[in-house]
Amino acid sequence: MKIILPSLAILAFCVAGAAQAQTNVVKTYGNIQFRANNPLSNFFSPENKTAMFRIPASGNVSSIFASGLWTYGEVQFENYKVAAERYDLEYGQGTGNSCTETFKEIVSLTAQEIEYHRLNYNQPNYQPIQAIVNWPVNNDQNCATIPVVQFHDVDGDRKYNPMAGDYPYIKGDYALMYAKNDRYSDQKSTTNGRPTDLQIGVMVYGYSSLPNTLFVNYSLLNTGGATLKNVKLGLWADIDLGNPADDYIGTFSELNSVYGYNGDANDEVSGGVAPGYGEVPPAQGIVLLNNQLIGSVLVPSTEFIPEGYANLLNGKGVTGTPLSKFAFNGDPFLGSGNTEVKSMNTPGDRQILAVASPGNGVIQPFETACFEIAYVWSRAGSGDQHSSVQNLKADIQTVQAFYDSQEQYCSGVVPSSVAEQQTLEHITIAPNPVTDVLNVSMGQSQLTGVSVFNTMGQEIFHSEKASFSVAQLPAGIYFLKVTTSKGQAINSFIKQ
Repeated sequence: MKIILPSLAILAFCVAGAAQAQTNVVKTYGNIQFRANNPLSNFFSPENKTAMFRIPASGNVSSIFASGLWTYGEVQFENYKVAAERYDLEYGQGTGNSCTETFKEIVSLTAQEIEYHRLNYNQPNYQPIQAIVNWPVNNDQNCATIPVVQFHDVDGDRKYNPMAGDYPYIKGDYALMYAKNDRYSDQKSTTNGRPTDLQIGVMVYGYSSLPNTLFVNYSLLNTGGATLKNVKLGLWADIDLGNPADDYIGTFSELNSVYGYNGDANDEVSGGVAPGYGEVPPAQGIVLLNNQLIGSVLVPSTEFIPEGYANLLNGKGVTGTPLSKFAFNGDPFLGSGNTEVKSMNTPGDRQILAVASPGNGVIQPFETACFEIAYVWSRAGSGDQHSSVQNLKADIQTVQAFYDSQEQYCSGVVPSSVAEQQTLEHITIAPNPVTDVLNVSMGQSQLTGVSVFNTMGQEIFHSEKASFSVAQLPAGIYFLKVTTSKGQAINSFIKQ
């Protein structure tokens, strides 16, 4: 059995001395059977410390033990903020405010189920399935801070109402959706770092036409009231291609990808416990689909200091020593460049981190950074482990081309008004910062109401006028939800 960090047994179910709910589902998308966890990292089971990222789905061999999101940002006059999923709790379940109950469960849907609802919602005695009813869309006017969850608004009232024909927006032929947050320091068992104040909407999805590929869309909403600068987003993976003790890792920087492959041509059974893939073992890739790969790092499999997570996300070793920009960026099939084979490394348990910096590395308050990745599995029909690496390069390019051909609502950093409603006109507020009267301008649409929220998502003030006094508010950061005849938008302002 694979040995993981010793704190897991104690910390995986405890935060600040209190139990936190765990949610998980096991799904089969195409040729992949996998386990999704909220709020833990995906694919592994904390109960029995086993992996479930099985390809083929009918087999019992996994290529990834666990994989999760790492985030980093800097705030003026403060220290850095960091979060990193490995095997312990690091994020909280749901949105971390009064909307949490809406978003903490994992909701699964297929395109076929959505299409059936779309065609039959107005039929007599029709009842939608619970997944469509419970699609985590925010209809609560008291909740300002929400992750990006989209739906098709058939009746045009800007509220999610399935019985009026509204239906969820998903990517792929099948998808699941949940939310997590990094808002409270007492839930951080891995880094013990300062929270980034990010709310994270997660959509895991797949296509029948790409049965060996699993996609994940992360929508990261900055709810902290302060600008995050030098932002780094990382996708960490504990690559275990069957036997976890004989693997290598590498980077295809030109393809914005990292990968793992077997250290020899036969992936044997590990200690009579972990099954192997046998001869011509596969390669497992991870592709950054909508962000440029700016660095990749071999992550130590042992436990290390909290500052190490920030260092790794910034291209340094755990203790801050400089590293090469990309870990093993050669080609093991061609035998060119820097590879683990040429370095004569001993194969073993491998973990890797792929790092991106969305947009210009800045996420303003109530902006959403989109981070979309794909897990691509590939196996050659003959040859050796390096033949599978060569196959993987071709498959990664196929997946990227397919992704680029699809309609996308995720590219770099998306302004909050676009993230919440794609069709809203621009809303402006002035002056900002403000000491007394705040003025709202919304173009030609008619104002319905204005609500002011604090950074915890609590509504503290409401007005139906475009100009109103905020003199009574304490100094600080606030969010303004503007509702008009054309929909809603959210902006932030500073009260001096």
